Amino acid sequence: VLIGGLPQERSYRFQSPGPTTALLTRGYDNPFWVLNMQENTSNVGRVYGNVNAEYVPMAWLKFNYTLGADYASDERVEGCPIGSTDVCTEGRVISAKIVNYQIDHNLTGTATYTLNPDFGGSLTVGQNLNTRNVRFLGVTGRTLVAPSPFKLSNTVSQDLPSDSESVIHDVSWFGQGTFDMWNQLHLTAALRNDGSSTFGQNNLRSWFPKGSLAWEFTKLIGERSWLSYGKARAAYGEAGVEPNPYLTSQTFSSACNGGIAQGTCNTPTQNNIGGLTANTTKPATVLKPERSKEFETGLDLGFAKDRADASLTWYTKTSSDVILLEPLAASTGYLNQGANAASIRNRGWEASLNMRLIQQADYGWEVGLQWARNRSLVQSLGPFGHVSIGDFLTQIDSVGLPVGVYLGGPQASRWGRTPAS
Repeated sequence: VLIGGLPQERSYRFQSPGPTTALLTRGYDNPFWVLNMQENTSNVGRVYGNVNAEYVPMAWLKFNYTLGADYASDERVEGCPIGSTDVCTEGRVISAKIVNYQIDHNLTGTATYTLNPDFGGSLTVGQNLNTRNVRFLGVTGRTLVAPSPFKLSNTVSQDLPSDSESVIHDVSWFGQGTFDMWNQLHLTAALRNDGSSTFGQNNLRSWFPKGSLAWEFTKLIGERSWLSYGKARAAYGEAGVEPNPYLTSQTFSSACNGGIAQGTCNTPTQNNIGGLTANTTKPATVLKPERSKEFETGLDLGFAKDRADASLTWYTKTSSDVILLEPLAASTGYLNQGANAASIRNRGWEASLNMRLIQQADYGWEVGLQWARNRSLVQSLGPFGHVSIGDFLTQIDSVGLPVGVYLGGPQASRWGRTPAS
């Protein structure tokens, strides 16, 4: 139903609103009401760039320096018109601004060497500095004075503003060496030392090694009429995931706490006297980076003078010290605590096939197929049998099951007992 070009039928439950019933809830809004009457905009401005400098003092030695910056501002408005359902019957405006900026510095030095025509390689050392800053400022205004515009100044009351900022500093040192033999066997070894402001005080820095071996066997056996390229490869590496900021610190907030919907929470400010409440996440006493160890091996093949190519990879990856928010008894004054609580394994296959059926100067035809399979398994969760990772306690990590299974009623529970392969 359109009145004055605007949709007035908000749901089938109440099709003909009048002056005395306009603010009654319908349970949900008609999609056309949401599309035409509500506002949900995001205006993003972004500036980024970098400068590079390269210095070659000798033919076998090169230094490279890169300094980059990225700044983004995201201004968001959510406008809920008068007469909407649920908590928006009198209108509501949510205005927020998110500012992100990042500065990255990277300095490397690379030396190449040749022992003889059959043996050579390179050595690279470097340093990386990275700073990330995220600022959030948001305010909710309630009860619109006039149907429009969706501005905070057009609302009767405003909640306490939400004002937060997170800052992360990372410092890394790294080195990598390569060794090539007979132009067909390639070895690589690397070591990295990472430090982050989000790590615990006792684990501010960690080491991460990696290595790989590749053999282009067609350079030894020669090309065949059907096989134009062949490479066997294997690699092992370790990588870390830093915790979210401030999981090791006690933080306080003046924002609302609790409640089941907007406008139903409790504020620490009463009678115009300010107040702060502690975060419901208890500071972690020991927090290490989440560490992943992965081994993979595979083949890369080219056929019929590279008119087709295929790739096959098998991998196994174990993530230990996985960072989760472990639940705590409410009697402690907290709801959860960050901890290195889990061990998760992933195994799988990846395969691809590409065929260049027609190759002409002005046109061509390529066909490609890809297939992948991954099987995850939660191996341990510390003292807990399962930990919720989704909303409303429906998606969980549970020992002996894949990551992210859903917890439901009796039927789902019986289905969920089957261990992962």
